[in-house]
Amino acid sequence: MAITIDTEGFPPHVLLIRGSATLELVDGVPDGYVEASRKLVPAEQFAAREAGLRALYQRMVCITIEPDWAKLLDFETTIPKAVEDLMVAHQQS
Repeated sequence: MAITIDTEGFPPHVLLIRGSATLELVDGVPDGYVEASRKLVPAEQFAAREAGLRALYQRMVCITIEPDWAKLLDFETTIPKAVEDLMVAHQQS
């Protein structure tokens, strides 16, 4: 299994993860899911958002990742090898 997590801004910050995943069907909405939405919802709207989520979903699936390998590409100190090679080739031409 592989996951890529990245940012919307520039320069991109990308986290690459490879490993094993397990799926667990749970009743209701996991607290972690609710908390993760906190950063996207203004504080004054959060209680309504949480109530809406908990009312909407009777069950959800929790995905747990056990990483075997991970790499950060921040495009400031680390970049993909193919991009680095292209930059070197461009500088030499």
